[in-house]
Amino acid sequence: MSSTQNQTALTATSLNEPGRLGWIIVTLYFFSGVVGLAYQVLWARMLSLQFGVSIFGVVITAAAFMFGLGLGSLWGTRWSQRVGQPLKLFALLEVGVAVYALSLPFIMRSIDAGVVLLSPESLVAWYGLQLACALLMVTLPALAMGVGFPMVLRALENTSVSLAKIYGLNTCGGALGALLPLWLLPTLGWTSGVWCVASLGIAVAVSAWWLSAQSETLPVSTQQESSVNIQLTTLLAYAGVGAAALMLEIGWTRLFGMLLLRTEYVMAVILAVFLVGIGVGSLMAKKMLARWWFDVLSVATAVFALLSLWAVPALAAWAEQSQFQSLFSAMFFQGLAIAVLTLPVTLMLGAWLPLLSARIGSDKRSGARLYGANSVGAALGALLAGFVFSIATLVRPSGMAFVFALSPWLLWKPSGPFRRRLVIFTCFVLAMASLHAGWTIRNRVVHGKSGMPYSSVGVRHAWTGANPNPGWEWMETLSTTV
Repeated sequence: MSSTQNQTALTATSLNEPGRLGWIIVTLYFFSGVVGLAYQVLWARMLSLQFGVSIFGVVITAAAFMFGLGLGSLWGTRWSQRVGQPLKLFALLEVGVAVYALSLPFIMRSIDAGVVLLSPESLVAWYGLQLACALLMVTLPALAMGVGFPMVLRALENTSVSLAKIYGLNTCGGALGALLPLWLLPTLGWTSGVWCVASLGIAVAVSAWWLSAQSETLPVSTQQESSVNIQLTTLLAYAGVGAAALMLEIGWTRLFGMLLLRTEYVMAVILAVFLVGIGVGSLMAKKMLARWWFDVLSVATAVFALLSLWAVPALAAWAEQSQFQSLFSAMFFQGLAIAVLTLPVTLMLGAWLPLLSARIGSDKRSGARLYGANSVGAALGALLAGFVFSIATLVRPSGMAFVFALSPWLLWKPSGPFRRRLVIFTCFVLAMASLHAGWTIRNRVVHGKSGMPYSSVGVRHAWTGANPNPGWEWMETLSTTV
């Protein structure tokens, strides 16, 4: 046998070791996360220019992206059981997304021409049509990315790599991808930046295809396996957690966008910080297997979310007084400040999926369905925060976290006595009520009013503690709703 043949055989043998093969696949999925979130930030920039208002581009991109990921994951969960070589399908999906991303500018021109031809008479209809087109354009590639998640889980089914590590490392890759456009856009521009990201995606696809071909001696079984039974209430509750998480992320983006950098940069920084926390939280989940973690998870997440908002006036004062030598130093130090405020929340959110999946059993098969439900809920939360609750959500922040109240009641329904669940739920409601009362008192002490402003300038003054300008209108209400 020649040396080349010996080397090829040795490579195939080493790749067929489940442990080594698993970590190579996870590494590829890490870079897939880099590519996916870089696309999201670049598409948000494109849609911001399209709509002329940055926050609309952020909200639409986030909603469409999460909706596509969720539907794709739910659909791919069943499809993955019938696929003999999931890595090859994953590679094809990555190539398809790259080709779509490169074609998107041409698709946008065609859609713009079609919208102009339709010529809606009202402004609402005009924006509604553009919104529908934008949602469709971003949802399609996100759908393919979502299908990729259960395919990767299927490929790793016979390895020792846990769901927490797969999800955590992919999310950490997403954090890096969220920051990548901050270098690509000013250095290369939008079009060249998309080409760079698409090239990395194609490299991931080629590597996955080659890896699948080299590891054919360990084929993935196509035998139909028994599905994991997940109660509908659990899926709905975890969807509620996703909705709350994206409401909070959009709220943070709007709020920090008023106080710190421009919205496009704030979105990238918040995405990165958000995803780092979720990724690290997922990796830490293996140390949080004690049963009491589930008793405090939702309460701690909501309380930390509201406490982070209480610290915003101090952040605003620091931002007003700080001077930075460059855009990079501004993003770095302001990013650290955002991380201090948000990391406790995102660590809790990251641990939620692996902990819940481990409790249900068979974490890789249940993980994709839970992730899908959570992502669909996140899409709804993004739309609610961006277009429905709007300014009121920022000034009455308890509304962003109150949806967490659903999770203790529903997620713990299969286990534990009723009295124990009732005590946990009551403690949660009391904690939310006390924090909301404190926020109302704070507005009364600082501004002499307990209601809420309904202008963007008013919101900024409400957070920074500045006195209202003449003509600054308040809604005089003590309502606890958002």
